[in-house]
Amino acid sequence: MAPTTCGSMTTSSTPCTAMAASAIARRSSARCVGSWPETAATDRPRVDEASYWIPRRVVHAGCLFLGVLLFTVAVGLGFWLRAMAGFLIVEASPLGPVDAIVVLGGGQPEGTREARAAEIYRRGLAPTVVTTGGPVLGEARATYADFSVQRLVRRGVPRESVVATNVGDSTVTDAQGARVLAERNGWRSLIVVTDSWHSRRARMAFDFVFAGSPIAIAHAPATSPRFAPDAWWLDEASALFVLSEYAKLAAFLIGYPPETYDSPG
Repeated sequence: MAPTTCGSMTTSSTPCTAMAASAIARRSSARCVGSWPETAATDRPRVDEASYWIPRRVVHAGCLFLGVLLFTVAVGLGFWLRAMAGFLIVEASPLGPVDAIVVLGGGQPEGTREARAAEIYRRGLAPTVVTTGGPVLGEARATYADFSVQRLVRRGVPRESVVATNVGDSTVTDAQGARVLAERNGWRSLIVVTDSWHSRRARMAFDFVFAGSPIAIAHAPATSPRFAPDAWWLDEASALFVLSEYAKLAAFLIGYPPETYDSPG
């Protein structure tokens, strides 16, 4: 019988045991197809399970570090969240006698703005209270200024001491209406009342509108029971106040550059 060749390996017909012939055949077949027989399980390197063991003190130190890190992040995040609300709140001006108190329209139904204005009025700091705000959406012939008048009267302010402008669809137009009224009456000083979370934008709007005017503006923010500045992100109403105010501040800065406003007289 002629020898059979596979690669460089030659098998002959020389008698051999069946086991040896079978082993040679399997080895030759593996080399011909370009693959190698699988390594026996006993030939694989053993993994020392002890090499994966982490000392307990290392685990404790890692947990402590992670806890400190999470605490630091939480404290830092809380600080910046409170700072966001704090920026919106303007510190109240020292209050003295003025010509009129201006209550900005569009406040909350509980009337915190009107309550603050009525308090200032009862202190005898102004003879007149001005309400602002144009038509209320969905209300026939009703204005925000009219609603403020009703709340002021319920809090003891005489109706004859209240002047409703019935104009204004934004904080800027409220300020414009207040300047027109002040100049027509020869007023030289005003106290502006609004909710605390709205006071930053209100001051910016009045600074813009009254730029170049000799009329002095003081601010008296009202504290709202619905606004929690120290945990506003946990309260739905407070979160709405803060987020909407920042959106409106951005719109104000884009739409009203810091230029002098010319009163229409």
